[in-house]
Amino acid sequence: MSAVLALVAIVAVQWVYIVGLHAQREQERDRTRRAQEEAALADHDALTGLLGRAAWMRAFAARQTRGVLLFCDVNDFKSVNDAHGHLVGDQVLRETARLLRRVLGPVPLIGRYGGDELVAFLPSPVDISAEALEALCARLAAPFTVAGITLSLSVGGVTAQPGSDLDQLLRQADFAMLRYKRERRSAGRQTPSRSR
Repeated sequence: MSAVLALVAIVAVQWVYIVGLHAQREQERDRTRRAQEEAALADHDALTGLLGRAAWMRAFAARQTRGVLLFCDVNDFKSVNDAHGHLVGDQVLRETARLLRRVLGPVPLIGRYGGDELVAFLPSPVDISAEALEALCARLAAPFTVAGITLSLSVGGVTAQPGSDLDQLLRQADFAMLRYKRERRSAGRQTPSRSR
């Protein structure tokens, strides 16, 4: 009888050990999964789901290929926030991110650079002509409506070659976007309009 009890005790100890080991491994998997989810959230803008600025810059640096870098800004975004509130402003940013994904497709790197500024990199196996770049910028700058408000983007673009300096490309694309914004303002298009 004592041999049976000893055997039962050994099996029980082994069972407790196995269950404990399994629970420990499950906890490690949960911690790893949570850490991966937190890292993904840190890399992505919570509002738009786009890559955050630092993650976008890392992803660009990893690609080092030829293509087009776009710098986009929601025209008159501050007046939207002031007139309609930040919830509508948030909706504008989410819809702008969707617009970029829809127009540019699944291939490009798209990120929220800051505030209402978004950046995109479209890799291309061939050089992009100035006319094609201008047409792409014009397509993105076309008016769109969010919450009954007609909006548009100012878009600047530059071509990138393998090994291009990212800071220089961003400055050039930002300058092109600001030039477009100035031209738009001088043409008298200043504030977003409410659709009727």
